[in-house]
Amino acid sequence: NRLLDGNSSDYACVKNVVITPLKPFEAPKVLPIANGEELVTNGDFEDGLIGTKTDGGGSVSTWTLNTTSSISGSQDGLLDLTTVSSFQSFPRLKFLATMSVGEQYILSFDYKVNSGICVIKELYVGGSAILIEEELSGSGTFEYLFTALQSGEFDIYWKGLDLFTVQLDN
Repeated sequence: NRLLDGNSSDYACVKNVVITPLKPFEAPKVLPIANGEELVTNGDFEDGLIGTKTDGGGSVSTWTLNTTSSISGSQDGLLDLTTVSSFQSFPRLKFLATMSVGEQYILSFDYKVNSGICVIKELYVGGSAILIEEELSGSGTFEYLFTALQSGEFDIYWKGLDLFTVQLDN
């Protein structure tokens, strides 16, 4: 056996060439990744408003059921921050979902920013904060992959330093 050095007398022989098609990419499933099970009951708001809202640091906001120009279906949730906070992590929306420590999940929701600067500050899961710091603009789908460090309900902390109005749906 000798190496090919570019001379005209060099040659190579190839046997058993196989070409296989690539499989298409599959997007991650809705939470949890393991089985695609939806963990938030009534996330589409069709059976009414879900979640609870907390203000702090002087923030004033409303969390209401919106039936005007909803993202999908007949209604969605509307978060309206009318007075800014002196802290970066208000207002907060809390939702119930049972998660297991060490499991990976995807937080996913549709949104439409109607006005202002709307920033998700962090995700708070069962006592553990996960910094996100992502601005939402226009309309679209927000997705965030995370590993649950603790079990329990989860909160979305909004950066309340600027006024905003945002619709949320699943």
